[in-house]
Amino acid sequence: VDVFTMNGSIGVAATAPVMARTMNGTIKVATSVGPVDAETVNGNVDVRMTTLGADGPVRAHSVNGSVSAYLPEKFDGAVEMSTVLGRLTSDFAGAVVKAGDKNFSAALGTGGRKVDISTVTGEAALHKLNANGVVVAP
Repeated sequence: VDVFTMNGSIGVAATAPVMARTMNGTIKVATSVGPVDAETVNGNVDVRMTTLGADGPVRAHSVNGSVSAYLPEKFDGAVEMSTVLGRLTSDFAGAVVKAGDKNFSAALGTGGRKVDISTVTGEAALHKLNANGVVVAP
């Protein structure tokens, strides 16, 4: 699924990989089969995947807004998160972020698939989802 707009928010519920782009607006994606590639300049990004099917990186980027990626509670990936003016958080045991860190990387499971979560102004967060799409408490 590919979605693009210049001005406006994007909301996608899918059962396939998703690419979403906007210049001015929030992006919210929920899919049962990732990966997701989502990017905005002005707005928050919220991407949720209950499984990761096709090969390819998971990307969630914003310039002015917070970014949250919800990934399967058990997955293999090489995580990179960054912010300039904000904080980083992770619910994954193998990806513990130290207070004050602005850049972070970790291998979860056996590593492999690249997971890139970044923003300039806002929080960057990595959360766990179970197979039913419910957020798993840290």
